[in-house]
Amino acid sequence: MRIAGLGFRDSATLPSLRAALGLVEAAGGPATALATLPAKAEVAVLRQLAEERGLAVLAVPVRGI
Repeated sequence: MRIAGLGFRDSATLPSLRAALGLVEAAGGPATALATLPAKAEVAVLRQLAEERGLAVLAVPVRGI
């Protein structure tokens, strides 16, 4: 299982997230899920990316952020 962790600004676009995921996958292989902070897990562009790729979104709390 490969999980791609994505941090992004509120102004991120779907094409920018696609590009970021493409770079991650080029370096480490295909992702099987996406991970982000709980506050970002329901953001529409991330959900769109997950849906078009058939990936789950995991909300991962990180201390100190």
